[in-house]
Amino acid sequence: MHPSAGKQQNSVTRRRKRYALGRRAERVAAFYLTVKGYRILQRNFRSPVGEIDIIAVRLRKLIFVEVKSRNEVSEALVAITPRQQSRIKNAAMLWLSRRPAYSDYRMSFDAVIIARNRLPIHFANLF
Repeated sequence: MHPSAGKQQNSVTRRRKRYALGRRAERVAAFYLTVKGYRILQRNFRSPVGEIDIIAVRLRKLIFVEVKSRNEVSEALVAITPRQQSRIKNAAMLWLSRRPAYSDYRMSFDAVIIARNRLPIHFANLF
């Protein structure tokens, strides 16, 4: 086996574990929002301009949610960079342009943070 093959395999394994952790966090966040009375419209909306983890609605309020899973809440909040916020907003505008029925709903860009040994935390109107 070539010496770099082990490093590549470890990198792939770490990436898969992070992906699985992220998907689990999104499932937990979707369940949490449902318990709070939101109806999940879509998960993992991907477009050329950006992606949105969860799109949900409650009382004519449409929320576009970024889900972050980190050890600490502060680490998760810092991970939602201005560039990422911009991409989420652009993706939300694209999503809305394809669904005119929601054009008169109030919008909010939220985050649900999944931190170690804590209940999920929903930050409404985060950005």
